[in-house]
Amino acid sequence: MQELANKLGVNYLEVYGGSVVEQGLVSKAGITTSQASSSYRIEPNYAEKFNLSFANGNEYNQFLNYYNQNFPGFILSTSTYNQYNARGNNYSSIIVDPNKLINQVAATLANTTHVERVTQQTSQERAV
Repeated sequence: MQELANKLGVNYLEVYGGSVVEQGLVSKAGITTSQASSSYRIEPNYAEKFNLSFANGNEYNQFLNYYNQNFPGFILSTSTYNQYNARGNNYSSIIVDPNKLINQVAATLANTTHVERVTQQTSQERAV
């Protein structure tokens, strides 16, 4: 997770305890559903597991199609749409290749993450 935080240019805790990676992944696929309660963990086999929220099955399919087309082999396996329920929310479990996450996808998320942070800072400065 530290390597991913470094690639994204964010603090380790934003990756470990926050939703910066989850939100970046869905945003990159053109999805705006909040990932505030989603999770990201490393599985015992070193695969990366994301439990992501999707507003509907179309978003779920859009996510899968985006990554299958743009990063072949990134998604290793998936649950069905909203298969898991935790803390009152439904999640779809997606297991990804950790090497592709670090070496291919993270670079594209870093740009999105940086732009989002600059936009947020600018908005906050205007509000002050």
